[in-house]
Amino acid sequence: MKKSVTLILAAALVLTLSACGSGKSSGSSSSAAETVKTTETQAAETAAQTAAAGSSSQAETQAAAAGGAAAAGTVSFSTSQSNFVLYDAGGIKVTYVGLEKDKYQYTLKMAYENSTGKVYEAQMKDDTVDGIEEIVVCSDEIAASGSSEGAIILPVPDLEKAGIKEPSEIKGSLNIIYDITENVVEIPVDISLK
Repeated sequence: MKKSVTLILAAALVLTLSACGSGKSSGSSSSAAETVKTTETQAAETAAQTAAAGSSSQAETQAAAAGGAAAAGTVSFSTSQSNFVLYDAGGIKVTYVGLEKDKYQYTLKMAYENSTGKVYEAQMKDDTVDGIEEIVVCSDEIAASGSSEGAIILPVPDLEKAGIKEPSEIKGSLNIIYDITENVVEIPVDISLK
């Protein structure tokens, strides 16, 4: 019994750490098609959930916001655009707040609002900085029924090791995950640091 519990906990730890690690797809055992819901599906689900709760105008607003993301595909923005909303649907709002940089790291500050009773996690996956993989760090907890803060971090030593003096672009996916296994939404991002 103790061995079974130990093995399960070890497997959960490995899965958690691997989710925070490499953005390379070569070690991934699941395809994007298995883990990603389309924006159109999310919009329909959000509209249905909100309408069931009795707020049709909010459902229309959320469906329109998600529909706009579907038309645009990737969410593109510049770090000069503070308080930029990346996602607002299904009771979760993700906002880019602003950029801070010092000699140790570039910090893209994020704000999360969660009106659901569930705790989520935000993680960057399949990310590159100026075409180089494995530099971005982001694994934030999104508190249930409240607001929380987090960050997308570019450590300067990792940038220097990759030969990047001044980063200009981050590409990847900001994933909102529930209970380690359920990818609630994948938000493709293209962030200009110029």
